[in-house]
Amino acid sequence: MLKIRSTISRPLSTYVSGSIHNDAGRAIECQEKVLNGLIRKGRQCIYGKAHRFQEIQTYEDFRKHVPVVDYEDLRPLVERISTGEENILWPGLPIYFAKTSGTTSGTQYIPITRDS
Repeated sequence: MLKIRSTISRPLSTYVSGSIHNDAGRAIECQEKVLNGLIRKGRQCIYGKAHRFQEIQTYEDFRKHVPVVDYEDLRPLVERISTGEENILWPGLPIYFAKTSGTTSGTQYIPITRDS
């Protein structure tokens, strides 16, 4: 059994390592691709509409439209989600809420979706 695992794991680890190395050389391109996908998917949500995701084409656009916020800024939206309202921060409803202990806001509930 051990020989079978090593026979399979070596080529797989070589492939994964090569993929990571290749992506590292294209980090900005990869990050922009992820950002654009998130913006596209988030356009239909209340948060995306409020921050004009439909107008975002570049990282600079994102910086202009989406402010840096803390949990307290998002708390009203998270509360709406917790009552069953859909498409607030992300399409649909989360599958559950992760409970964290915030240092400044006390207990925080983070919506966890299949995408996240």
